[in-house]
Amino acid sequence: MGSSLKLGPDTGSSMTSAATRPLVQQTRAFLTHYPDLYRALLADCEFDLRAIALLMKALLSAESRLNSRTQFYLQAVSTRETAFLMTNLPPGEGAEPLEPLEQPEPEVPRVYCTRLGRQWRLGRGRANAIALTSRLVSRHHATIERGRAHAEDANVFYLTDQDSHNGTFVNYRRLHSERLALKNGDLLCFGRQEVQFFVLTSPQSAC
Repeated sequence: MGSSLKLGPDTGSSMTSAATRPLVQQTRAFLTHYPDLYRALLADCEFDLRAIALLMKALLSAESRLNSRTQFYLQAVSTRETAFLMTNLPPGEGAEPLEPLEQPEPEVPRVYCTRLGRQWRLGRGRANAIALTSRLVSRHHATIERGRAHAEDANVFYLTDQDSHNGTFVNYRRLHSERLALKNGDLLCFGRQEVQFFVLTSPQSAC
């Protein structure tokens, strides 16, 4: 647990251009199915497909970073102007399915991405960006929000409980009225649904 995973200009620098070319090609093919996200990342990364490919590679490896407490994760992603959540939880109506990258091995699991934005609602209702299926989860249970654009907390993600009946917990501590800044690796619990939280940010020098 600790600070967010950051992608700088030296990330993956040991990889040769020949080695990164297939990754770039796969990323381009992958993101063309999601034009809004693709356009946003192209603008943020100044059309550097290698930087975008490294970002996507880190995103799709989230399951390998899970601890033994849960099989589910929620990953917050921010570049310069773009923010979204990626998860292996079932999607709500505010999410879009991301198909696995076409690569021989290892097979990339099915994940889901919320629409681009600054605030996302979690709960049992399908209208939420992230739909939690447990009966102990309230219909509108909690909210995750990105910090203010161009401010010091622009890459910070905050969790707020929406007066849920069974509570929202971070590392086993119940939230009340506070707006809590989340850290990479935090264990979140909504009712009894446990989810590990990851933060992936890309500094201005990369994206």
